[in-house]
Amino acid sequence: MTELPTMPIKKWLKDRRVTEVECMVPDLTGIPRGKILPTVKFLNGMRDGLLRLPESIFLQTVTGDFVDTNVLNPTEPDLILHPDPKTIRIVPWYDEPTAQVICRATYLHGREVDVSPRAVLRRVIDRYA
Repeated sequence: MTELPTMPIKKWLKDRRVTEVECMVPDLTGIPRGKILPTVKFLNGMRDGLLRLPESIFLQTVTGDFVDTNVLNPTEPDLILHPDPKTIRIVPWYDEPTAQVICRATYLHGREVDVSPRAVLRRVIDRYA
């Protein structure tokens, strides 16, 4: 089922009467991690740059434990999530109309998170180009 948005996210969500949006980023093992928000809070957060997750989300193992490393900041700063409109989809298994969207993660100053699987993949693709 391809359901690419052909309009701004706000209208796309309204037209489908979506009540909640799940913002997701893949962790180190490819498991989607994130948060689910009421649609209004999602739209406000997207507008104001307030969709956030801790940096440590990228170091979770399949069992939910965290990798012991000094690669990331030990203070676990918040990251900003940037929803990718091309990835938004309706979730068929929820009773309430719910959407999921894959996000790109950046630090507060705008630099992409180096260990983010999407950033790693982008660098690999760029090398092949």
